Amino acid sequence: YCVSIRQLTELLKTIGSVLEDNALADELLPTCSGCFFGVTEYDEYYFEILAYTYGRLQAILAMPGCESWSFEYQSSW
Repeated sequence: YCVSIRQLTELLKTIGSVLEDNALADELLPTCSGCFFGVTEYDEYYFEILAYTYGRLQAILAMPGCESWSFEYQSSW
């Protein structure tokens, strides 16, 4: 799936909001049940993954010229 810079920026903001106030997790970035989705609890692992994703997005969006790049999301399950 193609992902725009705007979508990545919005994701960064949303993750930032959840990291600032963990109580927003269920509303803004809810877990999903199912055999391929893992645990559905808002535990330490959930917030570690968010923090990792937040850091990666910050690094990517800070790179010069990233506005002209194309981004894709791929999943396999």
